Amino acid sequence: MIELLREHLTSTNLIREKAKVIVACSGGADSIALADLLHRLNYNVVVAHVNFGLRSDASDADESFVKNFAVQLDVPFFSKRFDTRAEATALGIGIQETARFLRYAWFHELLDELEADRIATAHHEDDVVETYLAHILRGSNLGGFSSIPQKNGAVIRPLLPFKKSDLLDHLAKFNIPFREDESNAQSYYTRNKIRLQLIPLMESIRPGFKNNVLRQINLFKELNPLINQFLSEMTDEFIEPTENGLTISLEMLTSFPYPRLLLSHLCADYGFPAKRVDEVVGLLNSQNGKFLASESHRITKERGSLVISVNPEDDGVSYVIEAETQEFNGPVDLVFAHHSGFPELTTNADEAFIDFEKLSFPLTLRRWEAGDRFKPLGMTGFQKLSDFFTQQKMGNDEKRNVWILESKGEIVWVVGYRIDDRFKISQSTRNYLHICVLK
Repeated sequence: MIELLREHLTSTNLIREKAKVIVACSGGADSIALADLLHRLNYNVVVAHVNFGLRSDASDADESFVKNFAVQLDVPFFSKRFDTRAEATALGIGIQETARFLRYAWFHELLDELEADRIATAHHEDDVVETYLAHILRGSNLGGFSSIPQKNGAVIRPLLPFKKSDLLDHLAKFNIPFREDESNAQSYYTRNKIRLQLIPLMESIRPGFKNNVLRQINLFKELNPLINQFLSEMTDEFIEPTENGLTISLEMLTSFPYPRLLLSHLCADYGFPAKRVDEVVGLLNSQNGKFLASESHRITKERGSLVISVNPEDDGVSYVIEAETQEFNGPVDLVFAHHSGFPELTTNADEAFIDFEKLSFPLTLRRWEAGDRFKPLGMTGFQKLSDFFTQQKMGNDEKRNVWILESKGEIVWVVGYRIDDRFKISQSTRNYLHICVLK
């Protein structure tokens, strides 16, 4: 294993000789094996561990284990603790996505601070297969089928050619202990379901399934650059760049034999992923003026062309929502339902559960304005919306498309993000309003 890795690193030039490498080390078998292997190959290893605080005492035990491991290797050790659940709430995204964002942000800070050469993660061949299947489930574009890149900026993945079993064999050979994360055996997360349920099922149906997937991935890695070059050359004939987007010739597009492929290539940068390409194709035969919208842009069918442009601001425009309103169609489509009792709450940001008795009708739907303040759910004090957006890591295009639902001048809901704590459901609630964003 050691010599095979040496040959791989030499042939790919992933790391220069004796480079300083920050190894992302959780304490599990994969990352412990990676740190040990790079150390045996005489790289300048730095062990970096993130304590996400998600598993109580077990998280602290992981940190202590990795620290002791670094001491045994006689290499520098750095750790960082996060209140990941609080960060996820503040960012308005899932726990797994938040953890990934936090760890890579810190690794890059450490890279600059230590003037290191690379950040190494322990992704291996089994992870490649799981990621490929995850992209299929999400409906990714063709680029997603190349799975995990070997290098992405300063981040490298030296173990991609090796199986999990190879790493376990190395650890057993040198009697190197590692930590087991019990959450890896639970099928709550999608990635675990793929690993624990989907792959074994597919292997039982077709032995050698994983090897077939790896062959397909290698084909896509070679095919994607060719497709992208071909489409880039073709688009010069089809499009006319504008200040805020593109104009696509319908005459050229309808005569092109691969319209879905071309539209997937063109529209991805404007907020339209591969799974929405059929919607875009549907515009070709629609009436003039019909459009599709993403968070940042819209695609409009006009005479002889599809026009991609930035979503209009609608500055100063507001809409009235009466108590009897059941569905509102406008810049954001909303469905309203009045219920009695106590709801079964969800964490879906596109749904809001509001205490009906706390509302004063009619409600107002408007764009947010500078100086707007509200009390985010779970907070005791007020916060400027601009500060809330910063915490959400929102770009300018996202902020331009945020709408506010108001009751008597007070913000009830930052639509699609967070309700105001003053209007939340409580044990004393007798009637509530359930509002959904209609996608």
